[in-house]
Amino acid sequence: MEIRIVEANNLRNAATELKQSGFRLLLVSGVDWVQKSNTYEALYHFSKVCGPDLVLLKVSVPADDPKVPSIADIFGLADWHERETYDLLGITFEGHPNLARIFLPDDFKGHPLKKDFIAYKRMLPG
Repeated sequence: MEIRIVEANNLRNAATELKQSGFRLLLVSGVDWVQKSNTYEALYHFSKVCGPDLVLLKVSVPADDPKVPSIADIFGLADWHERETYDLLGITFEGHPNLARIFLPDDFKGHPLKKDFIAYKRMLPG
């Protein structure tokens, strides 16, 4: 697998180049690195339509402003994957056509995959 570190402002160009080269999007996910480097990382996994080539795009964003441009208009599959990553980790995908929670209720407070999320206290009544 080839790993490419991409700046957020170059993500859409990188995704477009991969699509034009015959790659398809497999997965979008995120990682909380806040305790280690005060960042979040958006990860984009791609594979070649005809061949074994795999590419991982890694986009690091600051924890105090975790925003990445959406690629949902380039790869339709990104639509739900970006929503899931937003819902569970709190990364905002700017320009997404419907960036809303996908698993959790709209009034849910926080993002449960953040390492500082305290689930037990939130589940107690009262």
